Amino acid sequence: MNKPLRSIITLMAEKITALHPENQKIPNRESIRQAESISMEMSQIFSAIKDPLILVSKQGWPVLSNPAANQLLGLDPTGRPIEKVMEKLKLTATNGVPMTYEDLPIKYALEGHVIAGERFSFIDPNDNARHCSISTYPLTLHGENTGAVVILHDEADISWHCPSTDLERESFTLKAIFDSAPEAIVVVDENCQIIMSNPKARWLYQREPTPRYPDAPPNDIIAHPLGRTVFRGEMIEDFEMAIAQPDNTIRYILINTSPIRRSDGKITGGVGIFHDITEKKNEKLELQKIRLELENRVAIRTRELLKTVETLKNEINQRKRIEKKLRHSEEKLRQISKKLLETLEADRKTIAKELHDSIGANLAAIKFSLEEKLAKMVSTPPDHLTSLENIVSYLMSTIKETKRISANLHPTTMEDLGLSATISWFCREFKLFYKNIDIKQDIDIDESTLSESMKIVLYRIIQEATSNAAKHGRPGKININLRKKDAAAVLTISDNGLGFEPGAGLISADPLSGHGIVGMKERAEICGGKFTLKSKPGVGTRITVVIPLQVHSC
Repeated sequence: MNKPLRSIITLMAEKITALHPENQKIPNRESIRQAESISMEMSQIFSAIKDPLILVSKQGWPVLSNPAANQLLGLDPTGRPIEKVMEKLKLTATNGVPMTYEDLPIKYALEGHVIAGERFSFIDPNDNARHCSISTYPLTLHGENTGAVVILHDEADISWHCPSTDLERESFTLKAIFDSAPEAIVVVDENCQIIMSNPKARWLYQREPTPRYPDAPPNDIIAHPLGRTVFRGEMIEDFEMAIAQPDNTIRYILINTSPIRRSDGKITGGVGIFHDITEKKNEKLELQKIRLELENRVAIRTRELLKTVETLKNEINQRKRIEKKLRHSEEKLRQISKKLLETLEADRKTIAKELHDSIGANLAAIKFSLEEKLAKMVSTPPDHLTSLENIVSYLMSTIKETKRISANLHPTTMEDLGLSATISWFCREFKLFYKNIDIKQDIDIDESTLSESMKIVLYRIIQEATSNAAKHGRPGKININLRKKDAAAVLTISDNGLGFEPGAGLISADPLSGHGIVGMKERAEICGGKFTLKSKPGVGTRITVVIPLQVHSC
């Protein structure tokens, strides 16, 4: 800035100071008159200045402009928002990129910085492209910024826009590249003092970078990557750093630096390229936070799961011990049931033998003796002798009933002829007793594969099932099927009787009495077999017993 212009700006600042209420010692009306006089003087001063000038309030609004500024811009910016003025002028940087308020030197001047010689382009009212340089100076009162002075310089006749020499063209091209670079670029001298920065760097710092980096320690510039580059000649790649913004926010940047050397190798400065990674860094920090939270939650959940697993292990071990005891108890009960059934069968066999050999024999002897007496009598005996014939008849019936009871208790054919013959005999006897029931048998199994205990179990189940069917189901037909299938004896007893709901109990539930479904099931399970019953009211009943042939416990 030339000395006359600096003197004028100083005078304007003094006039503004005189208008401040703290400096008013005279009545209010006189203050108003004096303010009007000062305003008129300032207008006359502004009008007399040949350089285009604009006075901007601390809110960033143009409040006064001289004729030279109005003529250069082709409009009077006074009283208009600066954004509207920029929009009207289509203000751009030298590389053609539209300018924003954040890019204007005015913003930095209102923050107390002096900006000199920033070049811009705009479109005048005649749609002509114009070029100018802008310098801004802050106006302060009692240490407080009260506004700024903007000085415009028309560069229509200066060759920076259309350079003629190779050096000028190269300088212009480098300047355009520097200003339009998408990354923040800062150039420092041999003392690590900033001598150049592009608009992106000013945006990154949210202010004009000071000669010494604001993010470098005051007494340890060597700690900054550019300090290491300038003073040690190091090339720094992707050095991560955090910088504080004026609004106390933090931005994260990656710094790459390279020294500037003369032809003799001496370092005369350094250049730094700053890449803003704030968004990525924040995302990374957020992900780290989320990951830490997840890890904590997983750790807590893992501890809970381990505790639950330990509890489950204890419960499983407890259940295993209980199951082992239950299996042991079940085995003992099964052995007891087996012994009881064996004892029952032995008792039946004994009783049957006694009925057959003792009582049956005595009854037969009495019968034979009476028949011998009757044979020696006259052909027409008296009436009292007729009663002897009836007694003989009763004895014959009693002998038959004794034989039937004995056979039911333990058929002698089981030991003499085997299971198949015993089942055939049973079916004949059953048909004689229940003449209205058609009972059929289909036996196809090698009896040598069956133990004596198995034979007794199968026979008792047949005996019980058919007896229950006859007594409760009133069937017209009963089928008995016994055959070998998959190393097991499979017994099926089916009828077409009344049927019932399987949940309802029939007759006795005592497993040792030989009666009822429970008794049949108990007999089958003692031999390691499986008992299945299917029944439906009005359809009939089907009993299936499967007993493995290779069972040593039966």
